[in-house]
Amino acid sequence: MSTIFDWFDSMESIPHIAFLMCTFPRDSEYGKSMGKTTDFSHNVFRWNFTPLGEGSKGTIEFRQPPGSTNASNSRLWVQFATSFVQGAIQNADHLNAQTPPNLDLLKGFVLSGARISGVQDLTLLENLFCEKIQLAPGAYDLKAITAEDLEKMMRKALEANITLEKFKKLFGYM
Repeated sequence: MSTIFDWFDSMESIPHIAFLMCTFPRDSEYGKSMGKTTDFSHNVFRWNFTPLGEGSKGTIEFRQPPGSTNASNSRLWVQFATSFVQGAIQNADHLNAQTPPNLDLLKGFVLSGARISGVQDLTLLENLFCEKIQLAPGAYDLKAITAEDLEKMMRKALEANITLEKFKKLFGYM
């Protein structure tokens, strides 16, 4: 976290931050397959910051929230994204790089952003965090997932109106 904070503190401009947020290394599998000789920005991230670059729209695109099948779910993900961004704008100076990230901090951060934004009813956002558990710290090797767990994830993805092709691409099985 300290390294990430240092990177952001050293950024010269919004387009520079956007580049950092959506950069693929040239020596990544994707970079090699595309014949890249330098690190490059790409818009395939779930939160795409590339439209913040010079000459672009000046927006942040958020993609791949769970499939929304009703207005309440759509409203939830719009509230989450905007509350997160507002929380980042208002609370950036109060973040501590030495504090390990956790679910309760994220919840507080998002709810703070929602309050600052004037969200009157926090029920949707609060329910998003209900009965959720903190993942154990450390890296997760998605390629080492068991066949049984992969089958469960595929079933769940299909149930949530996520196409199997997107799921496979997301986890590198295409």
